[in-house]
Amino acid sequence: MDKISDKKELYKRINQKTNDNIDIVAYVSRNEMGVLLEEEVEDTFYHDIFLLESFASHQEYGVKVYDEAEDTEHIDHTDFWVLNTSKFPVIIGSKSKNFEEECIFPHGLRLIRTDKPFSYASGDVYCEYEGVRVCVTAIERA
Repeated sequence: MDKISDKKELYKRINQKTNDNIDIVAYVSRNEMGVLLEEEVEDTFYHDIFLLESFASHQEYGVKVYDEAEDTEHIDHTDFWVLNTSKFPVIIGSKSKNFEEECIFPHGLRLIRTDKPFSYASGDVYCEYEGVRVCVTAIERA
């Protein structure tokens, strides 16, 4: 894994090889000091922030809620998970206010409930730490 320099390809390959129905759909690079990095900055993958989808939250085949006003408790195809593998917190947010900003604590996992479907590649979803804001990098689906 250390020899792969293209993170998108690495994470895509992990999704294919694990075949565990938990997919890395986007990520933000981060170094060991907690600094968020733009996609083109080379670094390791040991401290990254991952956006994940699973059975219920998968955008393509996840749970479709037909009356969202009545069902606000269950995960659906518009939601996603955030895994912060770093020892530093991070804020995740949406420029379009599709979901409220959330703080993800160090080594934390949090479900993010969204108002409507969206594209990870649109530049709407961002992570922020100590005044640095970076949009997530989408992973192409296999």
